[in-house]
Amino acid sequence: MAVVINGTTGIDKVQDGSIVSADLDTNIAVAGTFTSAGLVTASAGVAIGGTGSGNTLDDYEEGTWTPQMNIGGSNVTTTFTDAVYTKIGNIAHLFSVVTFASGTDTGTVKLTGAPFTAGSSLRYFKGVSANDYATNPHQYYTASNGTEVIIRVGGTTQSDGSRNLNGNDIKDNTNMIFYFHITYKTA
Repeated sequence: MAVVINGTTGIDKVQDGSIVSADLDTNIAVAGTFTSAGLVTASAGVAIGGTGSGNTLDDYEEGTWTPQMNIGGSNVTTTFTDAVYTKIGNIAHLFSVVTFASGTDTGTVKLTGAPFTAGSSLRYFKGVSANDYATNPHQYYTASNGTEVIIRVGGTTQSDGSRNLNGNDIKDNTNMIFYFHITYKTA
């Protein structure tokens, strides 16, 4: 097989490192399976099953984040473990075990510090806590265009009697523990 480099054909063997990006066409097609023993970097994304924007994976991230519990607009003492995230495209998956002291604050209980801004519509999802609300159905939702997660108790949807968890519900608990696995669509 002949190789063409800088207009010269007939080169049968290419020395390692002798081909640079300027020697290659901007669109390289590979028939069959492409295998790489090293890192493949695709800064514009990877098209899967088609070439449209809906088929292009253009973001993948893994990292850590800092959850903070907030009651009635005031941050409360919060400790956390395993606060990690994975973001694939426009979907964020957050994980953490959060312990906080409820104190005497009243008002809505929120988790703040999500690493990505939520989309423009509310996203509901189920959650788990290890305290009084472990046996009651409760859910979380992301605030539109925000980085807060509101905790709800008492129902399975916004319209069936559920309400926001508030400081009065938990003020006698010195250490509330929540296990968060939050998935939401980003902005």
